[in-house]
Parts: sequence; C-alpha cells; structure tokens
Amino acid sequence: YPAAVYVTVHAMYAAGMLRALGTRPPPLITVVTDLVSIHAWWCFPQVDYCIVPTAPAKQCALRHGQAPEKVQVIGLPVPQIFARRPATKPPWAPG
Repeated sequence: YPAAVYVTVHAMYAAGMLRALGTRPPPLITVVTDLVSIHAWWCFPQVDYCIVPTAPAKQCALRHGQAPEKVQVIGLPVPQIFARRPATKPPWAPG
C-alpha cells in the first residue's frame, strides 16, 4: 500500500529512499536522536522535515545547511511511560 509519509531514523537511508520512491514521493521525515552534536548526514536537504530532540541539535542542523523551516524541535520521541519515575526503587539503584 502506498504510504502517506515516510519516516527515517537514520539519515543515511534518505537519499536511497527518495530515489526508490520516484519523482513524486510522499513527505520524508528524518528523526534525529543525537542530543547535541549531530553528523552532517542527518541534514539531507531533500527531506521535508528534520525533527530534532534539542535546541543545540537544531543549531547544529542549521550549521550543516538544513533549511530552518524544515527543522522542528520536539524532544525525544519516546512514550511518556519511560519519563515517569518508577513507583518503587529498583534494587540496583544507589542509596
């Protein structure tokens, strides 16, 4: 089935995905998980959006030439359950 959008979590695949999808591909989004310094390969200019976790990562993306209107800071895309403190302290926790 054709997709409405494609999401890549490794920018190395963006160029190949776009070639494989042909001349009118659906939007392509890259999700960057590096918190501060990101490699230039994350900033593939043909992606429609580049989602980054922090403001420093955004500044790095802009320095690598990513268009400002394509870079969006949203934090790390993880479920909220991982952000909550556990109800009890795990046995390996100090103190």
